[in-house]
Amino acid sequence: MSYKSIKGQDSAVAFLQISIARGTVAHAYIFHGPQGAGKFSTAVQFAKALNCHAPQDGAPCDVCPSCVKIEKVSHPDLIVARQGNETSIGIDDIRDVIHAVGLKPFEARYKVCIIDGAGLLTQQASNALLKTLEEPPPFSVIILIAEKAHGLYRTIVSRAQVVRFDALTAEVIRSILTEKYGISPEKAKILARFSSGGIDASRADAPEKFLDMREGLTRALALGTFLESDYDAMPKEESRVVLDMMLTWYRDIIMEKAALGPEALMHEDKREALAREAAGTSWDRLYGITEKIIEMRDILKGNVNTKLAMHMMGFETLAQER
Repeated sequence: MSYKSIKGQDSAVAFLQISIARGTVAHAYIFHGPQGAGKFSTAVQFAKALNCHAPQDGAPCDVCPSCVKIEKVSHPDLIVARQGNETSIGIDDIRDVIHAVGLKPFEARYKVCIIDGAGLLTQQASNALLKTLEEPPPFSVIILIAEKAHGLYRTIVSRAQVVRFDALTAEVIRSILTEKYGISPEKAKILARFSSGGIDASRADAPEKFLDMREGLTRALALGTFLESDYDAMPKEESRVVLDMMLTWYRDIIMEKAALGPEALMHEDKREALAREAAGTSWDRLYGITEKIIEMRDILKGNVNTKLAMHMMGFETLAQER
C-alpha cells in the first residue's frame, strides 16, 4: 500500500507530504472525518514517510525495511492504541502510550503513535495526554484519529495540527469496494448508497449479510408482512441497522411521492415498489412512521432490552395499516 491507495483524500495527503518535504512536521496531528474515510490508512502511510530511508517529495518509498515494517504495523517505533471492544480509551491505556512515546526511538527517526478512536478518550486520559502534548518529546509524532475534532478537548485541539478528511463520494466508495474488496459493481453500487461517506469494513468484508438483510426487510415493508418478532433475537447494534434501513425506505417513499427522480433514491432498484407505496400512503402517515423510527433509534441508544424496545415501538401495526 502507498499514498496512491488513499482515494478521495488528495488535499489531506498533499498537506502531509508537503509538511515532510518542507521540514515542517508538527509534534501532534488530529485526523478527523467520517468513519471509513481512510484516516487510519493515511496515518500509517504518514508514519512510513516520516521514517522512510529514501523518501521522495514527502512520500514513502514503500520498499525500505522501515516502510515494510510500518506497513505491517510491526515496527518497534510505531505505537497503535485503539479502544478495541471497550466503550472508551482510559487512563491506563494512555499511560502506556505516554511511556512508550517518551522513550527514544529504537531505530527510526520518529517514534509515531496513532490513537485510533480519540473521541473515546475519557476525561482522565485526555488530561494525561494533554501534559505530553504541552511538552512533547522532540523525536515523537502523535496522531489522534476521530470522527469530529470538536469532540476532543479544546486544549488538545489547540496543540495539534488539524487535518480534515472529506466524506468519500459514492463513486469513490464503489471503486474501493470493487478494486480492494472484489465486490461486483452491482452490489458495490447498492452498498455505496449506505456508506455515509466512508467504507464500512464489516459490510465490505461480508456484503451478503447486509444485502440479504436489506432484501428481506424491504420486501416485508413493501408487502406489509413486517413482524417485530422476526428481530427479537437480534443484537442491539444490528437492530440499529434495521431501523436505519427502515428510515431510508420511508425516506425514499417520501422522495418518490415528491417526484424528485430516481437519482434521489437510496433504493433505486426498488422504485416500482416505492411508487406503489407513495401512491397509497398519505403524507401524515409517512411522517408518523418516520417519527416513530427516529424515536426508536433514540431509545436504543440507552440501556434497554432490545426485544422489549422493538415491541414498544408498535411499528408492526403502523406499517401494516393501509
